[in-house]
Amino acid sequence: MKRALRTIATLLFLFYLFVLLKVTLFRTSVTLFDVTFDENNGYVTSLETAFERANFIPFYSVYYYLISVQEPLEVGLVNVFGNILLFIPFGFLLPLAFRRFSRLRSALLVMALTSLLFEVIQMLMAIGHFDIDDVLLNAIGGLIGYGFFRLSALREGPTAPAGS
Repeated sequence: MKRALRTIATLLFLFYLFVLLKVTLFRTSVTLFDVTFDENNGYVTSLETAFERANFIPFYSVYYYLISVQEPLEVGLVNVFGNILLFIPFGFLLPLAFRRFSRLRSALLVMALTSLLFEVIQMLMAIGHFDIDDVLLNAIGGLIGYGFFRLSALREGPTAPAGS
């Protein structure tokens, strides 16, 4: 039974990764290192532009969207909570599908590195802006999902001693 559950969890995790890739990386047309002409600076690659627009300051975007009121509140809520919700299945399915990630430390490392990888790919492919807040919010979502994994009856618990 546990083997069947792990197989189902693995298939669900792979399907989730496919959907995650589609949502984060393939939502628009893609050009790698697109080059455009800027009248002031000459030829500039989209990578240079993307790097200039990147946010490396933790919680700057969260402040911008939710506190500074420079964007409609709905936009901020979708951005912040969307990033959290997006990774909840990751945090739940990863340790369920792969036993080696059942410890918080290893699961969190994989979740954060995956999110970071997606942000870097978005920047390199000029399909989004790198935002360290997205990585942090994705990790929070993954932690919530991991918490659900820990609370669920689906995880493997300690075995009862013989004779109980």
